Parts: sequence; structure tokens; C-alpha cells
Amino acid sequence: MRILFIHHSLKKNINKFRGSINIYSQLFKKNGHKVEIIPREGWSAFFKKYNSFKPNIIITCGPIAGFIALFNKLGLIKSKLIFHWGDNYEETANERWKRYFLRFLEELAVKYSDIIISISRYRLERGINEFNKKENKNIFYLPMGYNPNFLKKAKRIKLPGKNKIKVVYSGELSRVKKYPELKKAIEKLKKIDFVLVGGVENGEKTKNTQNSFYLGWKEPNEVYGHLLSADFLLLTEDNDSSSKLFEYQVLGKPVLAPRGKISKYLDFKNNLYYDGFLDISKLIKTKKKFKPQKIKAWDELSKKYLKIITKN
Repeated sequence: MRILFIHHSLKKNINKFRGSINIYSQLFKKNGHKVEIIPREGWSAFFKKYNSFKPNIIITCGPIAGFIALFNKLGLIKSKLIFHWGDNYEETANERWKRYFLRFLEELAVKYSDIIISISRYRLERGINEFNKKENKNIFYLPMGYNPNFLKKAKRIKLPGKNKIKVVYSGELSRVKKYPELKKAIEKLKKIDFVLVGGVENGEKTKNTQNSFYLGWKEPNEVYGHLLSADFLLLTEDNDSSSKLFEYQVLGKPVLAPRGKISKYLDFKNNLYYDGFLDISKLIKTKKKFKPQKIKAWDELSKKYLKIITKN
């Protein structure tokens, strides 16, 4: 089968095993399918690639999906069109006009794609209620997964800091991920050491303090060692399709997560919910027992994904 992916990743990132859309493109190729990818830099050459590759299936993700769906509505493409729905661009845009525009593109993608695969229960519900989609007919829920190989190779390490309790955050440090608010809270939570692993976005300032330690960006397989060594794992974005939300469950660690979509749509036994970062000081006193939860591996999910897009 010939599968064409077009999404928001930069060319330099498309072969990295992170982000569900990149992971699926790699696994489909590994399983013998012919796969071509149009990264963000190549959007303008869509029709050139489409006409030369002649895909059976097109899988879109992100804002570009709205334009491709419109082409589908106008009859300009003949391949089966799949919208991989999970990103929250509208919710994280700064300006009002951007939010409206991104929502408009999202609506086009949902309305005019042949099949929607939502990696979010929140968006699955939106598709059913707002767009009259039928679950398991033209909209499907497929959660995020994890890579067992990363976990098998992970080794515990000694985390920095003098406090007994270690909280590890893994991900980008940005406004979208609530980093400015977290940084202010850390100044008040002096009896907890915060270890921050990830890249810095949008000019955010980082520096080590008495109880916060910025370790920079690391490869996904390296990050697991830091996660295994933590007392608590921290999520900052209320996103029920966060890859980390699912990866953390297999580690058997308590997960500090914001109350909202995650607590409403997912029933994860390891999650402890806060309404504000300062609540963490109370949550770390929990006596609850935690154990690894069952999460599907990406290989298994990729087979289910292919079954959905070929049988429907």
C-alpha cells in the first residue's frame, strides 16, 4: 500500500521516534508499506508529490489538514483521506485571529476527511457531538502508546538536588507548557527538587536554582532513566493526548497532572490531580500505592491503525 503523510513536523524531525504521526510513518514503512512524507517545508509541493507518488491513502495532521480536506471536498484528490486528529493548536494560539483561523482549518479537516482517527477522547467527543460523526464508522479513537525498548534499556541515575522528594518534568519549556507559571511555583516549593528535562522554546529563560535543575534536551531513550529515578512525574499541559501522559503510566510512578480534560476523559490510576502548581506540596504526601499500568506498545497500535484505514 502506498501511504502519503503530510503534516507539521520539520524535515529534520521526521525520522525521530517521537510524536505519534512520525512514529506511525516509520512503523508503516517497517511493515513493508511504501511511505512518503511531506514535512512542513514541503507543503507547497503537495500536488507534485501526490501526482508522482499516486498514494492509496493520505494521512494528514495539523493545520495543513484543513487545506487537504478542502481539496478532497472539491474532488481534486482521489486517495482515501485520513485526518490524524490530536493537536491543540487552537487552544495554544496567542492571538484571537489565529485561534479562529486554526479552528476553521480543524473543522474543514473533520468535515471533509473520509476517516478521522482521534488520539484524544476529548476530540472524539467533539467529533461526535459537533460534527455528527459516528464512532467506529467514520471516527475512531486510538490512544497514544509507548516504546518498550526505551524502558528495557533505561537505568536509574542519581538526580541533582539536596531535597528528599524529586519531581521530574520532561518536555519543552514554553508558555504553552505553562513553564512561566511553573517557574514561579518552584520558587515557593523549596522543599521539593524539580528536575527539568527538555528543550527551551520561544526564548524562555532557564537557570539552575537551589531546588530546580535544568538538564536540557535529551533523546527519548535517555529520558527514561531520569523518569525511573523520580519520586513523582509532572505533567503541565491539560492535554488528554499527550504522549508523556501514557508513557508515564508504565513506570509505576505517581503522576502529577492538571485537573481538566485528563481527569474527565481518562481513568489512570497513577494520576494525582492539582488545580494549581502549589497543590503539589499536598499531593506529595500521598500514602497511595502505585504500580505500572498496561499501555499498548506502538507496534500493536500501528497494526490497529492500518486495519482501521484499510477496512473502512
